Amino acid sequence: DVLANMEATELAVSLAERQDFDLDEWPEQLEIMKPAYWLHPRDGHLYSAYPPGAALFAAPLWPLLRLAGFAAKPAPVYALAKTAAALGVALAAALLHAAAKRHGLTRSAAPLTFGFALASGNLALASQDLWQHGPAQLGLALALWALADRTPRDAVWLGLGLGFAALMRPFLLSVTSVVSMVWAIQHRDRGSWTRLALGLAPPLAIGAACNLA
Repeated sequence: DVLANMEATELAVSLAERQDFDLDEWPEQLEIMKPAYWLHPRDGHLYSAYPPGAALFAAPLWPLLRLAGFAAKPAPVYALAKTAAALGVALAAALLHAAAKRHGLTRSAAPLTFGFALASGNLALASQDLWQHGPAQLGLALALWALADRTPRDAVWLGLGLGFAALMRPFLLSVTSVVSMVWAIQHRDRGSWTRLALGLAPPLAIGAACNLA
């Protein structure tokens, strides 16, 4: 599984530098992994068999490492994985704390955040390598924050959070669909539906485009 995570980080670098989804520029690293179920040959190129969500999340961080003088070598690439993973979990924890307070759970916000960050698999696993878990949790935490439904704009944030979670881990499309349908039933005006759709559209469109690439 650690080797499988390497391809997600390498894909992030490929997306940032070459704007493509193949892994052809990593021949030495890929040779270590062969044969591997997570590598998918197609039309003379090698692709990851995993969804690209985690790589898409990490890709914007790679130019910052480039600006700091790092090259596309194993050590900086591993640093990218650690940085993106830790950032995803940290942001998810901060949003969970904000969501708890926004839902009126002021006294419970700190214990909930402590449990999420330190008394779960987040510290030992999700924050240590570029899994899909951390970024997906970030999307779900944003959706939870938006479910407080304080302003009309919360519908956009709800859609964005749910769509982002599904982009990171496609099986969460089931959660996205159920929550969206329940929310739409509770808000039967066209404006609310439109705002929810505006939030859902960008991440779901990116996911669809990635599948067609």
